[in-house]
Amino acid sequence: SAEVVNVLTQTVTADVEQQGEHLRQKNAIAEVLKEQFGFNSQQKTGDPHGWITFALKKAKEWKGLEVDECYHGTSMTALAPILLEGLKKPKSKADRAHGQHGSKSQETIYLSPSWHYSAHPVYSLLHMMGSGPNAFQMVFKCEVLRGQYRTQSATFGGKHWPKEVRIDPERDTLENLEYLVEDEGTVRLKEVMFRKFGNGADPAIFGDLPPKLLVDGRPKLEYRWTEMLQEDFKARGFYLSGHQHA
Repeated sequence: SAEVVNVLTQTVTADVEQQGEHLRQKNAIAEVLKEQFGFNSQQKTGDPHGWITFALKKAKEWKGLEVDECYHGTSMTALAPILLEGLKKPKSKADRAHGQHGSKSQETIYLSPSWHYSAHPVYSLLHMMGSGPNAFQMVFKCEVLRGQYRTQSATFGGKHWPKEVRIDPERDTLENLEYLVEDEGTVRLKEVMFRKFGNGADPAIFGDLPPKLLVDGRPKLEYRWTEMLQEDFKARGFYLSGHQHA
């Protein structure tokens, strides 16, 4: 929709200017998105369910090479640099937003085969939208060359998610939920995924739960969303293997 494109455009141009990137010219929205970021404004819905996705221009073809689809949660401040340069290894402590659990190099790129995991607000923040009581979040859909990453179990929990509940309804285990990549050249962006929350979110597009989130400007919106999601998963019996309904 035009609203989604405008939100992404404002996000990109604001971030670029804030970080001193070389996009000072007041280009038209479509030109900035298409030419600078390889952004296709023709949206898709339902892949995955509950999201709007926008395709990105592929930097190169990986003919004859096997790839695995994966995801990377992002935020407004990270969106523009990633669109401009792709996923990069962290070079400083400030770049290591979520630590480097399990990393030997401390310069690892983290991906997940589960969009549910990458969409957790630890990795994909919820941001207020400019118009109305609504919010949104973003996730990158990516491809990584098969054999060019190693896997490990989920590394967050505690206050972020109950230990007995699935983070992904389709996975009854937390094993292999993280892909660790050391070579930037083995991963590329495919699409930007966009999910809307609040009473302006269309349940036919975003599912039944996101429109029920009360977006009223109060703090800790992410915690209210994860609490709602946890209760929904419990009600639907989405527990990890070995755990039973409490």
